[in-house]
This record gives sequence, structure tokens and C-alpha cells, in this order.
Amino acid sequence: MEGILSVWYVWVIIAVLLVYYVVIFGIHNRSKSQQLKEMTEKYGSVCKVKLKNKQYFVYRETITVTAVDDEAPILFGNQIFSWGFYLAPGIHNVKVSFEKWRTGTILHKYVSTTYDTITIQLDAEAGKNYELSFNKAQATYEFKEV
Repeated sequence: MEGILSVWYVWVIIAVLLVYYVVIFGIHNRSKSQQLKEMTEKYGSVCKVKLKNKQYFVYRETITVTAVDDEAPILFGNQIFSWGFYLAPGIHNVKVSFEKWRTGTILHKYVSTTYDTITIQLDAEAGKNYELSFNKAQATYEFKEV
């Protein structure tokens, strides 16, 4: 009988954690939706800036946006590996950094290169979609309309 009760407790704990996750995820999404709604009401039309990240099994390139005009960015994620942020029309100072990561000669070790966080100016027009990428050869960020 004790074995059955211990298995039952495990299932109860898993169910409680799942409900907790769903509640926290819902609160987080509601907060982000409210921020986007306020931005849309204030500026009329917002821009989507997709971050061009590459993720493979043994290799990864990631652009991280830490601030837009010294405020936290409003992020979106419409697919597993497609992330970006919303931008109001106009010129903005965006703090970004870039990191590339790969496995070493031994699979349990890795090599990573991180570029310092810098501030770049982005000029966005209302209602357009953009892509922010990193050119490794020139060590510069590229901002283009898609």
C-alpha cells in the first residue's frame, strides 16, 4: 500500500507543478500583451524586429537585446527558434550583444566567443518588419527590412 501512495504523491506533485507553470505562463503572457497594447495605442503601429539566431546541435549563434532606449524590450517568440522584439517607429538606441558557441574537440567541452554589449541606433518605420543579424567577418550588426 505504501508503494501506491508514494507513486500517487509523485503524480500530485507533478500536477501541482504543471498548474503552477500554466498560471505563471498566463500571467507573463498577459503582462506582455498589455505592454504591446499600450505601445500600439501610443504609437499607432509598431515594428517587429526578428533576431537572426542560429541554433544547431553542436553550434549556436545568439543575439541578445538587453535594452531599448534604456528600458526592457518587449520580446516575442512566434516559433521555437524565432525570437525578436517590438519597436516603436523612430530612432532608438538598442543595447545588444552577440555570442557564438560550439562544441570543442571533446563533446562535453565547448568553446564560446562573446562580443561586448554595445549600443546601436536603429531607425524603424511604422508597420514594417525588420531583421537584426550579426556579421562575424566585420564584427558589425546589420539591420534590414524583410
